[in-house]
Amino acid sequence: MNFNRSSLRTGVVTAFALTFLHAAVPPPSGPATEKRFPPLKVPPGFKATLFACDPLVEYPSVISVGPKPGAIFVAIDYMSGLGSDGVRKSDIRLVEDLDGDGYADRAAVFATGFNSIQGLAYHDGMVFVMHAPFLTALRVPLSPPAGREDAGLADERKDLLSGLGLLPENNPTRLHCANGVTVGHDGWLYLALGDNGVNIPRPEGDRLVVNGGCMLRCRPDGRDLHVFATGLRNIYDIALDAELNVFTRDNENDGGRYMNRVYHSFHGADHGYPYLYTDHPDEVLPALSNLGLGSSAGGACYLERQFPPEYHCNLFFAEWGRSVVRYPLARAGSGFAPVTEIEFAAGDSQDTYPFKPTDIIVQRDGTLMVSDYADGQRPKRGRGRIYHIAYTGTDARAADDGKPRSQSNAAKLDSESHAERREAQLALERSGGMPAWRDLGPRGRLHAIWALAHREGAKAIGELLRRAQSDPEPGVRAQAVRAVADLADPILARHKLEAGRGDASLAERLAELAKGQDPRVQLEIVVALGRLRWANAPDWLRQHLTKPDVTLQHAAMQTLRGADNWPGVVQLLDQPTGEPIRQIAVRAIAERHETTVVDALIARLASEPDAARRREYAGSLTRVYKKPGPWVYWGYRPAPKPPNPETWERTAAIEQALDRSLDDPDPDTRVVVLARMKSEKVPVRLTSLSRWLNDEYEPGRAAAILAALGERPPAEVSALAGQVVRDRRHSVANRQVALAILIKGLQNDAPAALGALARSLEDDTVLADALRQLARFAKLPARSLAAAKVHSPNPDTRAAAIDVLGDMGAEEGRVVVLELLEDTDVRVRRAAAGAAGKLAVSAANETLLKLATETDIGLRLACLESLRLLREPRVVPIAAAALNERALELPALSCLGELGGPEQAPTVAKFAKRQPTIAGLAAAVRVLTGWRDRPAVTADRRDELDRAVAEIHGTSGILARWHVSGPLPAEANQAVVERHARGGQTPDRTGWRMLFAKGPEAQVTLAPAGEDAKSQWLASTDVTVAAVTSVEFLASGRGHLEVWLNGKSIHRRGQERPFQIDSDRFEGTLDVGTNRLLVQTGSSNAAVEFHLHFRRRSSKAEHERLTRAALTRSGNAARGRNVFFNPEKSLCLKCHRLENQGERIGPDLTGLGTRFSRIYIIESILDPSRTIAPSYGTFVARLKNGQTFSGVKVAETAAGLTLADDQGRQHELAKAEIVNSSPISLMPEGLERQYTQDEFVELIAFLESLK
Repeated sequence: MNFNRSSLRTGVVTAFALTFLHAAVPPPSGPATEKRFPPLKVPPGFKATLFACDPLVEYPSVISVGPKPGAIFVAIDYMSGLGSDGVRKSDIRLVEDLDGDGYADRAAVFATGFNSIQGLAYHDGMVFVMHAPFLTALRVPLSPPAGREDAGLADERKDLLSGLGLLPENNPTRLHCANGVTVGHDGWLYLALGDNGVNIPRPEGDRLVVNGGCMLRCRPDGRDLHVFATGLRNIYDIALDAELNVFTRDNENDGGRYMNRVYHSFHGADHGYPYLYTDHPDEVLPALSNLGLGSSAGGACYLERQFPPEYHCNLFFAEWGRSVVRYPLARAGSGFAPVTEIEFAAGDSQDTYPFKPTDIIVQRDGTLMVSDYADGQRPKRGRGRIYHIAYTGTDARAADDGKPRSQSNAAKLDSESHAERREAQLALERSGGMPAWRDLGPRGRLHAIWALAHREGAKAIGELLRRAQSDPEPGVRAQAVRAVADLADPILARHKLEAGRGDASLAERLAELAKGQDPRVQLEIVVALGRLRWANAPDWLRQHLTKPDVTLQHAAMQTLRGADNWPGVVQLLDQPTGEPIRQIAVRAIAERHETTVVDALIARLASEPDAARRREYAGSLTRVYKKPGPWVYWGYRPAPKPPNPETWERTAAIEQALDRSLDDPDPDTRVVVLARMKSEKVPVRLTSLSRWLNDEYEPGRAAAILAALGERPPAEVSALAGQVVRDRRHSVANRQVALAILIKGLQNDAPAALGALARSLEDDTVLADALRQLARFAKLPARSLAAAKVHSPNPDTRAAAIDVLGDMGAEEGRVVVLELLEDTDVRVRRAAAGAAGKLAVSAANETLLKLATETDIGLRLACLESLRLLREPRVVPIAAAALNERALELPALSCLGELGGPEQAPTVAKFAKRQPTIAGLAAAVRVLTGWRDRPAVTADRRDELDRAVAEIHGTSGILARWHVSGPLPAEANQAVVERHARGGQTPDRTGWRMLFAKGPEAQVTLAPAGEDAKSQWLASTDVTVAAVTSVEFLASGRGHLEVWLNGKSIHRRGQERPFQIDSDRFEGTLDVGTNRLLVQTGSSNAAVEFHLHFRRRSSKAEHERLTRAALTRSGNAARGRNVFFNPEKSLCLKCHRLENQGERIGPDLTGLGTRFSRIYIIESILDPSRTIAPSYGTFVARLKNGQTFSGVKVAETAAGLTLADDQGRQHELAKAEIVNSSPISLMPEGLERQYTQDEFVELIAFLESLK
């Protein structure tokens, strides 16, 4: 390897020496450092030691084993830790335990001058560094001259590759580029790349370009770089097991749909990111586990023996911001069984610097090292920790002391220690001697395979083939095939990417080996045939691939593509439907812009008698209608896959073939083809749609046609839509859709055309819709038609007619409204009730007052609105009672606000304290404030109303009303701040204005963007509680933020940050009575806004633990949905309704996330009796005979009532037998015991996602 020594000396590490980096205050090392932080939580029998912390290490992004026991390399990532300016480059330090006490004593700079380091590996005297866009190699000095100033520094450095992602100046976040590097005993460097892609000039002179995240491999000197696997998002590390099976954990922490995933991978695998994994999951190698949102970091496979047996061959990965997790592995066919995540190590909840693990390594002695960023990137305090984890149980093995053994290398090749086997393999490769195969066990033979391949090169292929045929262990046979593939792959053998086909005779020999082989050997053979680009692979797979599992199917698909024998592949489409190879071939041709493939699909689409196959062929054609354009990075949260933009030589032929398919004899096939054409933006001819629609009356298929028509210019399809509206053979729903399409296309003649259409329709729901639409365009025709239809025999038509007349204030409506209020159909009564107020029919008041107490919620709502418009004061007690109904809260408050007064303040305040919806609470505060500001209200009454608002704040934790002042100069008198921050008497607020918070999290917008960057704002509100209350405040703001409670600053954040709900959390204590909160904030040209609310801390430790988890972690809504609908986990559907499932005993959960804050949802589950919806309050009824029943009132008469309990059972009780009753929540206490912490977090994420 040609290293540049001079550039290293002058540009990188000049004058650095092996010295301590910091003074010993605080203690730099040793047991005293343990006192600085709470201990790491590990399973029983394990011990975590704080091997190193700041000041010895800071911002540790990745770590690697060191050149000797007790030493590790640590990447100090200043470029990410100190911000994006890149002024200070990143370092690598050699951190050593010199006295063997288990604590680091020294941290020396090994090399410096790197971009953000995300990958680090030590192997055979070399350190490999991934720091985008470079892969760099550093040589560890073997015997540095004693006394030299730079003894111990890397003495040689070379950038092996460039183009691994983006330069730092083009990627301020430093993300999704060059990540981990892992060294396999097969002699390859495995490189983990994020989805910014790569554009790499190879040492051989050609260029490797990959658009998206991937795994690459290269030799330790950078040669023979090639793609190993694709379809990944942002993998940070690659883990290899003892048989060189490849694993990774992809990450998603940006709120998208991809989620964390654990993958087994192999050469040529496509994992499907960003589009295939959702759109065509059968074409990707599936994950071993789909997890929630998170940010996966470094990982390793445990291949030593210091840990107990259940940990052997486990994957260990760091989940940034949370914990170290593990996954036990089990083989399943050619791949691996799904894995389960088990938490292994986690930080203490009281840790001042939350545990943020970044990397994991397995030491030679079998113990683990875990690097911890500690404290994140902000604030920039230079924290960092390295933990050492060992098993110390009674059955623990003694850790390897690292001293040389007297055994031969051949004996070491069978060692239980993977590290020792690797060392023995390297020694054998150097010495040239090979032990006899018969003298080696299975472990030794695994390594001997690679020692032979590395020493003999292509000359070893014959022996490797014999090993592949005869070795008794399938793992060894599989390794032999893999070694042959590495030696014969034309890209590697000829050292160029465009290398053509490999040795066909060798491919035939490999194919012969597949008969009767173990699935893992079959997998390696199929992969090898693909790498050799064997032209006969399609026919061979047809004959031999009889019952492939999912992993083998994916490998076969990729081999069919690599064979570059498209005539042979398309012939497989004619195999019987049940043959696995046929479906594999269908997947293999997907998105292949090959004329041979397209022509074959078009021919089969025209002649195939089987409808299901025709659908497959049409679907495949839509995906190659056009070609992809130049690659543009899709961002951290890719939008759905855009249609390909560029035409090619088969675009016109594909369009014509698909258009013919819209006349397919099978109507369901037409629907499928139409949907695929729409998805891929293949033009659909209007004549084809029209011809089809003229004979199609099946509701689902007609709806598909109408949906396609709705995407065309309205003027083109209005006549066709009109035909559907008039044709009663179509379903009502489709006629309504057609009416909407027609109305979009109406031009200047809209009144006449729509009027003529409406007059031509028979009385039904469609006419009712048309009548309402006509009123938008032509009031006169609509008025006359509505007047003529108020006595229609169809109730929908009658209801629409009075609706229209009411909206117009038409006299014709006044004449009939009283009559329609007595209609037998509730829809008509509802519409008439709404019209009465608009028509100012005061004679309807008595009837409206009566109807306002009926059971139909829509009717009651209409009555409340009309009685408010009619200024009927007798509605006030009805409105007050209506506050007990969720659906009537807002109209009832409107009535009370306009027609009531301060006398109703206790009712409104009581309502607001019962935890209504956010909108209901805000409306209640507005009503109280409106009464407060009436001219005739006395000062004492005004104070009472202000106290009511403060009590609502105190009960709910939602701070709905604020007094604000600003913009103020930055140098505003601090005495002003302190005067308004103090509790007690209200200060003079002359010039202050009142603002109301908005949204579920009570957000307050003080000023739009563009205000003076140096200005500041003050916002003040009062909170009244009945007892001393310990609370946690949750807040956020774009700019600086300081919060004062009763004159004391309880939270201060100086720097600006993006607005993120609940990003700031801090504690406080509310005193008995009224407390004053003051927020001081500002922003540099961005909108000035903040939010602040609080929650009562639970006295139950388990409640508090779950609450904190749900507030600080991003759950997986999809997995939370599974928890919600799992009857063994959740009883929710026995009382609540969602998506047309469940009972109506409790509140409907539709739209929950828009109506309630996250903390409300959490507390409703953990402490349900604190948040009872009045209309769903549970009555506990004790009878004279001593029996007790509890449940929601679902029916009540003068003589009795019916209760529905939490199991859905109904109990009819005679009122005369009830001794007393009291309200509680029907939701059972202790629900949290049914969920793990992860399940609870995911359930909350699902409920919050119900928008």
